[in-house]
Amino acid sequence: MRSIGAFAVRRALLALFPVAALFDALAAEASEGADLQWIAVRGSESNGSLADSRRRPTDLQFAAIRTTPGDPVPAIAGTLERSLINAAAGGDSTTIKRLLGEPIRPNAANDDGNRALTAAVEQGHAEAVRLLLDAGADPDAKGSSGFTPLGMASARGYLRIVSLLVRAGAQVDKRSSNGNGPIHDAIALNRLDCAGVLLAAHPDLSLPNRDGLTALDVAVLHGRMRFARALLKKGAESRSLDPAGLAALRNALSVVAGDAAGGSR
Repeated sequence: MRSIGAFAVRRALLALFPVAALFDALAAEASEGADLQWIAVRGSESNGSLADSRRRPTDLQFAAIRTTPGDPVPAIAGTLERSLINAAAGGDSTTIKRLLGEPIRPNAANDDGNRALTAAVEQGHAEAVRLLLDAGADPDAKGSSGFTPLGMASARGYLRIVSLLVRAGAQVDKRSSNGNGPIHDAIALNRLDCAGVLLAAHPDLSLPNRDGLTALDVAVLHGRMRFARALLKKGAESRSLDPAGLAALRNALSVVAGDAAGGSR
């Protein structure tokens, strides 16, 4: 029965993204039921990183776009701040605590444009992130990659760090230099546990990324149909579907949900 539901989704979305290969992939994923178990596939390590490193994006996927218009110019790191950045990159909590006891600027950037918080986030050091946030590190300041801390953590699947940043008041809608908000990257890269945390923080689901796609559009494009249903329940909007297309999507997702329920009995 699940294959029938997958076919319904594929047929309903033919007018949305006219690339046949995408729909073949979507149908295959839905028929296997993989996207119907998104919340169960967590496997996060104690430091907040994914246990399955094969699912992490390569460094080449993190384009080194330094700044975007409106980004504040960071303070230049001195000797203490450079030591803090190095300690954060290495996850050296003892050194971080010692340095934070000195007169220090936790948001200063080194010559590469990196900051202590972004260095800790990029390497997945959740305890270092916590210490820096408690010391007043800016949860929205971009590093040399052009990603916001929340965008980087969401893209790399660092669930604990995403939670820390959200609790620290990070802007859930602030776009990285690639034009994506955190939830766009989390959905596209299948970091749906992180996307769930972001969704609970009430992002603006009408905001498009640089390609004009909302979170719902990205979910449909990548076949994250269980999460697409969650987005629709939160009132998510699409910039690619007219009202008739959105109604067809809702019907198709209902079929998939019904098939999944039937298959579990």
